[in-house]
Amino acid sequence: MAKVKNRNTKPEQIVKSVLIDLGIRYRLNYKKLPCKPDLVFPGRRKVIFVHGCFWHGHEDCKRSKLPESNYSFWKTKIEKNIRRDQHNQDALAVLGWDCLVIWQCQLKPLSDIKARLENFLNQPVMSARARLKKFFEENVGKVISTSDLSKIAGINDYQRRIRELRTEYGLKIRSHVDRADLKPGEYLLESLELDPAISRNITPQLRNRILERNGFTCQQCGASAHDTDDLDPTKKVRLHIDHIIPLSQGGTNDAENLRVLCSNCNHGKSNVQALGETALNILAKLRKSSRAVRLEVFEALKKEFAG
Repeated sequence: MAKVKNRNTKPEQIVKSVLIDLGIRYRLNYKKLPCKPDLVFPGRRKVIFVHGCFWHGHEDCKRSKLPESNYSFWKTKIEKNIRRDQHNQDALAVLGWDCLVIWQCQLKPLSDIKARLENFLNQPVMSARARLKKFFEENVGKVISTSDLSKIAGINDYQRRIRELRTEYGLKIRSHVDRADLKPGEYLLESLELDPAISRNITPQLRNRILERNGFTCQQCGASAHDTDDLDPTKKVRLHIDHIIPLSQGGTNDAENLRVLCSNCNHGKSNVQALGETALNILAKLRKSSRAVRLEVFEALKKEFAG
């Protein structure tokens, strides 16, 4: 058994040669996943396992027949391998990775393998937002941590995608800002029923019109697109089209409700009107405050209006 190879086996070599003929690049020994697939395609979020029929217990395959001598030992060992393989594939699926298993007995003819590889690897890659949406919908009512969501999304700006799922898709995703029983860094999809969705469609023509009208400068701090970012001198200022009255508070995509803001001012605004203290604006600010602050406001209002 010590002479049995677990890496670069002959079946793996055959699959690699087909991939080379197809001009498709792959990674070996990829360490950013919870297991070690034989072939990894990070850009596609896909992996391939090349399994020996005997060692991985290929069902209804003559190559997987167990030896009669020491039968119980081999049965226990192969069943353990099967459970491990299934666990690995489930873990990858949870993280939004697609898996393909190629068995040793399926390597001929090569034309079939080539067709399977092309079909598998050329399928469209699911976007980070789509992966998060699928994960939330599969875990309705369960508390999900930001570390899990970051792994699922595979990008740093995953929180922006969560906001889009709430506002543009209407998913009832709640955080500690919305529910006292959730801690910071925890999210929960309450149900599959949807809240009213908000359309954020701004045409390129309208965007250019607003940029020209505002002189390609931030209407809050005066920064332009070519200025150095005050918070990060290694970057240039980025300009965004902002809603003066947020869509979530009844604003529209009309030109009169649009203006130019830089990234820093836009991030600080966070769907709260910059000027004015309407009831909706105050409530929006309050929802984004900590639970302690909200309780303090609640006690102050009780005292103010008691009796």
